[in-house]
Amino acid sequence: MASPIPPGKLQFIDGAGNPLAGGTVATYIPGTTTPKTTYQDFAGTIANANPITLDANGEAVILGTGEYLMTVNDSLGNLIWSQVTGVAQNTDLTDGSTSAAPLVVSYLTVTNTIKAAAANITGAASIGGNATLGGTLAVTGTTALTGALTASAAAFSGTTTAPTPGSSDNSTNVATTAFVNTALAGITLATNLYGLITSYVSSTSYAVASGGALSDDFSTFLPFPTGFTKTLASFAAGTNAGSLDTGAVANSTWYTIWLIYNPTARVSDILASANATSPTLPSGYTKKVRIWAIYNNSSGSIANYTQNLNECLYATGFADTANTISASSALVSLTVPKGIKVNALFNANLYSNYAGSDAAIIFQSPDQSAITPSATGNSSLAVAPSYSGTVPTSSCAFNLRTDTSGRINVTGSISSASIGYSIVTNGFVYPRGLT
Repeated sequence: MASPIPPGKLQFIDGAGNPLAGGTVATYIPGTTTPKTTYQDFAGTIANANPITLDANGEAVILGTGEYLMTVNDSLGNLIWSQVTGVAQNTDLTDGSTSAAPLVVSYLTVTNTIKAAAANITGAASIGGNATLGGTLAVTGTTALTGALTASAAAFSGTTTAPTPGSSDNSTNVATTAFVNTALAGITLATNLYGLITSYVSSTSYAVASGGALSDDFSTFLPFPTGFTKTLASFAAGTNAGSLDTGAVANSTWYTIWLIYNPTARVSDILASANATSPTLPSGYTKKVRIWAIYNNSSGSIANYTQNLNECLYATGFADTANTISASSALVSLTVPKGIKVNALFNANLYSNYAGSDAAIIFQSPDQSAITPSATGNSSLAVAPSYSGTVPTSSCAFNLRTDTSGRINVTGSISSASIGYSIVTNGFVYPRGLT
């Protein structure tokens, strides 16, 4: 259906019907003296001067949106008239509509379909059918589109709704929030953590590389796109800042390193806590996952280490114990993270100055039932009796699960002050990202 085309230019005349050559047109927000901009193009990108100076024919291109107070003066500044006018505030189209020219309205309601060169809608747009635009669709308010949208470009600064595609849809249809949430809910991750490798920087700082992980409540993915360097000073957001959750840093203390996330601000950071299971999260951060642990030694320095995936090796091992063996089981503390169970990596040595019999020792996880070792049976290390001043020795490297206090169980075949053992802890295997 064809429609009347409005004049491309507006002409203004005086009381005698003569063109207002050199006259002016000023536009304001109605009821105020606040100027309101008009335009020379339908896209609203080329603003008119305010006031507008009319040409020799008393004409000008004046396009706008909404209501205006228009004040017209002749070239000498005499008032011709002042009147409220404007573009229609609401456009309702109940049938399919076609416009070869751009459509400029404040509000748009289309029951069926619409076709236009372009559309500039400053209010809300509701289109019940399909929209086909040769140019750009710009909507400032809420947009509800039931059918398909075809346009060279679209800019929405308000809320936009669209039909949610089916879960198996792999077309170029718009993916709504509901569609994305359904798709993500069906994803099973092969791992709940990647990247996030830590490293020793200095005696007072450590670094965490980029990566990401699933939160420990399995509800949120925590992205960490840029690596940070952190200290054990009080927490402050960002790199080259503190990471301690609460209190003052202490010597001879293990600190669990957490990746934390603020869902509102959508930012991640790194936190250190002496609590291996329940850190004190900074304000706004509600999601977390445990990624590593570092040791602040007796001198108040971060112990030097290297990390390879879940494995930590100290630059220098810790001589954790040198004792005589006993037939009674004993828990021995090693220099490994506390608060959770890890696997300790250690070297052990057994030596004997006892001539009475063979000797043996067994190292066990506290999760195992303690047993009495035998030099010819179940043991970790065994030595023969000492003869003619010789000191038989036996040594080996071990990988053994600890309890949450970083301890292993040690039991000897006999009790003797002449038979000793020693342990040097070289590192640990850490359950990163796991609860």
